[in-house]
Amino acid sequence: MRRFVLIAALMAAVAAPAAAQDLRALQRDNEIRMEQDAARQQAVALSNQLTAIESRLGTEQALRQVEAQRTPLRLPAPVQAAPGAPPPSSGPIAGIPDDRLAASNAAIAAAVRDGR
Repeated sequence: MRRFVLIAALMAAVAAPAAAQDLRALQRDNEIRMEQDAARQQAVALSNQLTAIESRLGTEQALRQVEAQRTPLRLPAPVQAAPGAPPPSSGPIAGIPDDRLAASNAAIAAAVRDGR
């Protein structure tokens, strides 16, 4: 029995440092895992920031290209008449005599009535 107690005490003395070493190893492993997780999260955050910056840059470049392609509206310069020149003609429509215009309107009205 004495031998059994001595062996048990010896095993307990040897097991205590081994258990402490196992505990230290587990703590070290946990610390390494936590550092790796933190590094992974930081990498994801940096990747997200980079993607956002690239997207913003692409948008700004597209807007600059659209702005460069835009052409300003250019109106033709107004025609300046020479001093003392007669005013420009408004064309042949304004020059139709009233009797010809009335005859044309009467012919159109007759065609509409007759159903031609």
